[in-house]
Amino acid sequence: MGWRVSLLVVLCACGVDSGASISEGMLVEENESADVAQDVSADVLNVKVMEGDVAPGTLSARTTKIFTTMESARSLLGGGAPTVDYSRNWLIAYRPEAKSPRSRVTVTRAQLSATGQTLSLWATVSEPAAGCPSWQPNEVSLARVPKRPALPTSMRVYLSRETTTCGLVTGPACTPGMTTCPSATPLCLGAFETSDGSFTGGTCAKLEKYDHSSEACASDANCAGGICAGLSFGSGLCQPAWMRGTWSMPESGQLSVPLPQGGAWHRVVVRVMGQASVPMDAWVSLFVDGVPASRVEWRLVNGYGTTSSLMRVGQFGVPVPVGVPGDEMVNADWVLEVRDLGRGAPGVFRGARLSFTSRWD
Repeated sequence: MGWRVSLLVVLCACGVDSGASISEGMLVEENESADVAQDVSADVLNVKVMEGDVAPGTLSARTTKIFTTMESARSLLGGGAPTVDYSRNWLIAYRPEAKSPRSRVTVTRAQLSATGQTLSLWATVSEPAAGCPSWQPNEVSLARVPKRPALPTSMRVYLSRETTTCGLVTGPACTPGMTTCPSATPLCLGAFETSDGSFTGGTCAKLEKYDHSSEACASDANCAGGICAGLSFGSGLCQPAWMRGTWSMPESGQLSVPLPQGGAWHRVVVRVMGQASVPMDAWVSLFVDGVPASRVEWRLVNGYGTTSSLMRVGQFGVPVPVGVPGDEMVNADWVLEVRDLGRGAPGVFRGARLSFTSRWD
């Protein structure tokens, strides 16, 4: 059974003949400046709006199309185009760049600015981890957006990544110290104490048997449906697949933030839940526009306040291993601090991804 390590609210997911999913877009009238302050976990992708017929099987890289007729939608989806009242709606088709054959993409929200010039989409890409059963991939995700007299001139896509892991049977939510978990899923997994002394909620779970824990490995392929953890700074050990999770940052707030200069830090927080007890690996991918990677300095702080060494990346978007204490809890509110060491126009922070592997202490 799969378990998602980050929560996703899907407005609608209705299958069509092509295997694509349909999500009813929620129109929210906003002004242009409000588009950059939404509560999402995402990378921001600026995509040119396109309209036109696309022959089936010719999709490549990132594709975003606006269809205003049933005929144009059928040209992309074959005979599986959904029924849409094109006199009142557009149909938006979105496919992210570098989509793998096994991943799913779902558009969960669509927003047209009050002027009608900017269309914003919120989309999630889900990828099964090692040991997960295969699923039929979605080639594109669809969203209906109420029609306006003219097409928007620009499109902004807020794209989040979601890790789906296997090896757990999950049940209801739970609270530490309370016997709220049923016998079928007896372990309250992922809860932790916050800085104000309160506890986050966890998820009741049953750990499926995994016979290869702590066997030596050099990659996931050595672990018979599990993962190879500990590779960031040495040899690896096999662990169940659910002991790896990836989170997009920031969880909320602006997604286009000028980085501070002169020594101050920009701070983003991500709540890591659903892992075992302590980390084995921590990897960070940083996304900054406008400046070279050599100008951007960052560090990672765990829930106990323990701070990593000062770090830089050779290239934005590439996962970088970070040394974190292996005897302090992995389920916690982690803080990424980022700053620009240069002068002049500052770098623009677009977000980051944080990935952990874990183990029982």
